[in-house]
Amino acid sequence: MPVNEESLKMLTVKVNEGSGCIFRPSTKEFYYVLTVRHNVAQKGTEDKMDIINVSQQAPMSFDINVDPENVFLHPDLDVDLALIKINGIPPEVSVNYSIAQRKDQLRVYGFPDIMENRKNPIGSFLLTADISSNEMFEATGVPSFSTNEFSAAENIIGLSGSGIFDEESEIPLLKGIMPELTGAGGVYNKLNIYHIHMFNALIEHHNLLKLIPYQLLSFDTYHQKSFEAFPDVIQTLLIEKANELGKIFHPLVISENIKGKLFIPYSTSYANHLMQEKLWQGWLKILCFIWLCDENLLEVNEVIKLLSEDKEIHIRYFHTHEKQMASIVEKILRDTYDQIEPNDNIIVSSDIHPLGRKHFSDTDLVGIVSDVCNANPVLRRKTEIDITNPSSVKSMSIIHLSCMEDALAEVRYEASNAQFEQAARKAILNYLKTKT
Repeated sequence: MPVNEESLKMLTVKVNEGSGCIFRPSTKEFYYVLTVRHNVAQKGTEDKMDIINVSQQAPMSFDINVDPENVFLHPDLDVDLALIKINGIPPEVSVNYSIAQRKDQLRVYGFPDIMENRKNPIGSFLLTADISSNEMFEATGVPSFSTNEFSAAENIIGLSGSGIFDEESEIPLLKGIMPELTGAGGVYNKLNIYHIHMFNALIEHHNLLKLIPYQLLSFDTYHQKSFEAFPDVIQTLLIEKANELGKIFHPLVISENIKGKLFIPYSTSYANHLMQEKLWQGWLKILCFIWLCDENLLEVNEVIKLLSEDKEIHIRYFHTHEKQMASIVEKILRDTYDQIEPNDNIIVSSDIHPLGRKHFSDTDLVGIVSDVCNANPVLRRKTEIDITNPSSVKSMSIIHLSCMEDALAEVRYEASNAQFEQAARKAILNYLKTKT
């Protein structure tokens, strides 16, 4: 889905004669503006400018002069990066960052000089990411930075410090910061762009809050939407459980621990999707549902482990963008089958609830897995499943998370939390296979 330009407008500010990008770390007391050194200091020096102005005409409409003490320069004079700390309530726009990969479609969003006399002075260019190094990556203009009216250099003036965003991510995803154009007119229509992780050395040097979005440090923002469909009394109980879980787990712990195995299909670009609400709503639900079964042991790892009545239960949980259960089963076989242990329970959530059956026991899966492998010889060779021998298919179950939600919603709340939890435990365990 294309990038939401209204969100990018809220994140884009003018910094003196250049541009900058708002980033909200894990606080509501202040926010950062990521920009470049030469917008706020004398080039190649530690000498900050006397006046450092940050403004936005719309949608937030503000114009402030920042105290130079709240302007932080990269400790390496040769690195053209700076960070501005602004006290106040940040915009309610989620933003994260990740490494640019070759062929990523990107968009520069900032305040080019050629737009300054227009009603909406924000401008943008499309880029395609190319060769990358540790500090910077190269990007090519699409189709070109130059136009019939202006040269590339004229078009780009004022964009220094602009955020470089993933064009395909609906939630703003920063891939880089635009530095000063050093080659006259842009060398072969290419730019060298700073990776966002280059700010880490600046942040560490000045002992600032890290660039971790607040949504990854707590499940709090996901409580209401995760359980809003449940009756009030059950919703209250689940939120209480979620608050208890929040003392142990948060999205960052899970994402750092599981990394590329958060999604089906597996992806090394998992960081591109970490701001998706449904991923963390799913995690919060499954953790709460499992904790209803047993509070004594719950480990978030590649496998979620649960001990219930001395019978070990393994759960693997994934989120997916797939829309059909048949596609989900195929992706599970392709990416995870070699890691699945006998009697594993695989729970999936998805952006859209698939139609039809959503729970498959080991008996159900024998025929489905055989059909999938029969239609895909490459998958059959990879999994080493003998389609003529049902016993060669690992014993496992695949459950869409919505099945557990439905089962829990049907449990009647009668006398007490304890009685409800006992009934809820029974409803959830009906779906789960034990290792015995």
